[in-house]
Amino acid sequence: MRLSEEAIEKLDEIHSAYVESTKEILVNEARKNNPYKVGDVIEDHYQIGKIKSVLINTNIDRRTCSISYKCERLTKKLKPFKNSEDTIVYGGNVERQITN
Repeated sequence: MRLSEEAIEKLDEIHSAYVESTKEILVNEARKNNPYKVGDVIEDHYQIGKIKSVLINTNIDRRTCSISYKCERLTKKLKPFKNSEDTIVYGGNVERQITN
């Protein structure tokens, strides 16, 4: 049996509302549980960075989210590199917060 255009449109609306609501919940949970903010200096296993923005990735199907941080890469003396390179530090890899 083939669905009518009306039925397909209703199902698409329901699916879109589900995806939007699920993503909103996941993003809110990630923000609520995020210990770092823009301007904090964090370190992972091989680099130090000053957070420029917080990136939240969601997986609607698995109902999971992850956080990563776009950072200005810093030297061990907490000075920016001369070429002012940016890097990504993944939330699960953060070993410590140096300053806030």
